[in-house]
Amino acid sequence: MKTARQRQRGMSLIEALVAFLVVTLGMLGLMRSQEGLRLNSETARHRGEALRLAQQTLEEQRAFVAPNATLTSTPSLPHYAAIQSSSAASANLSASNTSYEVSRHVDDNSSFAYKTSRVEVAWTDRRGQQQSLKLHTLIAGQDPMLAAALSQAPRAHPVWGVRGRSTFIPPAAHDLGDGRSSFKPSSTSTQVWLFDNRSGRITAICSGLPASLQQQQVTSSHLTQCSAVNGLLLSGLVRFSLAQPPNAQAANDTPLPLSVGLNLTSAPTTTAPQCVSEAVKVVQVSGEASWVPLNATPGSLGITSWLETGERFVAYHCMVDLPPGNGNAASNAAWSGHSHINPQGWSIGMTAGLYRVCRYSSDTDGSGSIDRNEEHPATYTNVKTPLNHQYFLVVRGEQNCPASTLVNVANNGLAALDWGTVQHQP
Repeated sequence: MKTARQRQRGMSLIEALVAFLVVTLGMLGLMRSQEGLRLNSETARHRGEALRLAQQTLEEQRAFVAPNATLTSTPSLPHYAAIQSSSAASANLSASNTSYEVSRHVDDNSSFAYKTSRVEVAWTDRRGQQQSLKLHTLIAGQDPMLAAALSQAPRAHPVWGVRGRSTFIPPAAHDLGDGRSSFKPSSTSTQVWLFDNRSGRITAICSGLPASLQQQQVTSSHLTQCSAVNGLLLSGLVRFSLAQPPNAQAANDTPLPLSVGLNLTSAPTTTAPQCVSEAVKVVQVSGEASWVPLNATPGSLGITSWLETGERFVAYHCMVDLPPGNGNAASNAAWSGHSHINPQGWSIGMTAGLYRVCRYSSDTDGSGSIDRNEEHPATYTNVKTPLNHQYFLVVRGEQNCPASTLVNVANNGLAALDWGTVQHQP
């Protein structure tokens, strides 16, 4: 018969064996868990590396593979046309303990200037299973340098236009070098309008200048008789197309004598708008296009020779003087009204022998109507900024105003001009 002490020793051994088994199973489970965690970590690292490779490949394609790339085929530089599908390329990365195969699949779009790119990165993981990652993008047929504009921080001042000035300033205006530009509204005008280069607003009107003084000859020394104003510019062209039917895209017929008027229906000022118009033609002097009076000759302007382009039209400029507003002239005063053509020696009507006035108008915001001042409506409302590119077209009275026609500018289906017109007078 076993004593109690002997029975106690037997139970301790069994308990020890059971405990050892439990610990062993726990260690095996922990080892398997660690192996799974390591494999998952490695998979995540592989996928992250594959994502980096795919993104790098797409960025290289968007940049046409290298800096100084070009849109057209150039032997020494990467170019847009060279972005094509390629066979799988192997990328060995020692840090990842695996190899990656990068495949590029590029499809050209025949209607628009972009390509569709699909990049696939494939690799084999530690367990021998095939893994892959895919990214898709569009590659625009535009100079990669344009993307640099997205990295520039926005600024408070307006976008600069020609010669680093506000886009509202006429291109022919002469930069005085002190933040202002001078502009003669016509070649024979004895006035100069001074523009602020930053805002494009007219800040002063100077008089007493010689009528023979040319635009580029104006200097600060001529600006002695000046009056301060807070002027908004309204400018544009009046073109003529007397063909049957009229052609709004090639309206270069000789202009008839006219003037442009602006009637204000609402404005916090009693000063009448000033409107100046002049018939001009476009010539090329040393390869640069310039506007000169319609009847001018090279000798009359002291130029040896020029090349006439055939473009003829009436250029008009109207100035509305508004009172400044509480230290911020750009945000308070506004005007409303409508512009019109005043014929000189001819008449406006809708029958043969008369002439019809149309205006170039385009629904630029897609609202379904001409409702913004920039779209050249019949009546301007609450105008607070300068307005340019407000064009008119004069046709024969018995002809209708030409309807809208989209013209492809860049020959790629993306950029187009709307040459549509609507009747303005009578």
